[in-house]
Amino acid sequence: MIIEENKPLSRTISEGLITFTIVVLYYAYAGWVLAYLWNWFITPLGAPLINSVWAIGIMFTFSSMKGIQIAPRDRDDRLQIASMTLSPIIALALGYIIKTNFM
Repeated sequence: MIIEENKPLSRTISEGLITFTIVVLYYAYAGWVLAYLWNWFITPLGAPLINSVWAIGIMFTFSSMKGIQIAPRDRDDRLQIASMTLSPIIALALGYIIKTNFM
């Protein structure tokens, strides 16, 4: 995070804490979704069942391999948060449809 000259430090710290909280909540939420998808589609292939904590660990592992992606400065934060919120639930909904109708 870059500290801008015209922004007070307390505002920068509070924005950092809010961002950190959003990221933690996202990983918990996405880990829960990944655990369901894993147990629906990967477990029948012979892999063990996993819980949300294991799923979060898998996500951290793949995220660290992917590297850090820096978003452009003109990108809308609300669009990014909406994408983070909707992507896992859409994946869960599609997975549920596939599981119930085609398996």
